[in-house]
Amino acid sequence: MENIFGEKIPEKVYKYGSWPDAYTKDVLLSNRLYLSYPNEFNDPFDSDLNIIRSIGSTLSWIRNILFAQQYIQKKNRKYWIVFFLWKTAPFIMNFLGKGIMHRVGKNKTLGNLSSKFNHVNSVVKNSIKVYCFSAVKDNILMWSQYADKHTGICLEFDTAVFKDKLFKVHYIDSFIEATYKNIVNTKEKFLIQKSNIWEYEQEHRIVYTLDTTNNIYCPIPEECITGVICGCQMKDEDFQSLIATLNMRKYPVKVYKAEKKENTFGLDVKYIGRYGNDI
Repeated sequence: MENIFGEKIPEKVYKYGSWPDAYTKDVLLSNRLYLSYPNEFNDPFDSDLNIIRSIGSTLSWIRNILFAQQYIQKKNRKYWIVFFLWKTAPFIMNFLGKGIMHRVGKNKTLGNLSSKFNHVNSVVKNSIKVYCFSAVKDNILMWSQYADKHTGICLEFDTAVFKDKLFKVHYIDSFIEATYKNIVNTKEKFLIQKSNIWEYEQEHRIVYTLDTTNNIYCPIPEECITGVICGCQMKDEDFQSLIATLNMRKYPVKVYKAEKKENTFGLDVKYIGRYGNDI
């Protein structure tokens, strides 16, 4: 299966979470995903833009925005990030243009540029909403970080419903410069970039701009959730409350249990059964 950028995406993706937890329970019973802004994530570098390396490159970047506008007018709207830049171009031009075009080379202007770029970066981060998944279900570190030390759960989703909105995160050594060439010609999705120290997460994301949603939730079909994996240290009472919640759903899901491997560092995910109110 491929997304709109021609990237191969997995048939299943996973979301680690605590249990019991209001957000996780809401996913199971309300069939919706809570969308977050990048500035709410645990990585402060997440979705940072490399807007400027010099005044010259900034002028080039502004010119590239105008090229992007011409590009989008050709109705090639599948490159959502180009459309996003086109929509934000007036703000960026207003914020950056005067300081660059006038008093170029004067210390006062150069000193103010950094704060202006940081503000633009902040605006960009507050103009997209994201839901994060992983392509792996048995990563020990992620169970520790995101599933309350292996006492929580990991939800399994069918990606067929997401394929037009699901993007693979790019793990890189340094920021991708925000140029028209990188946006369109090489299809670099520079708002979906993270340091390669996070590569173990094998992250995929649903990404919305404020042009496509003003909501904090993304509705999903109930059958999109296909499985739930219980952590290897989940308490019995939490398991029972999970089963009670699953039995309130119309569509059944497969339930699994993560177990520690005996002779190596790792987890085995073993099938338990199917639960739902139509069983």
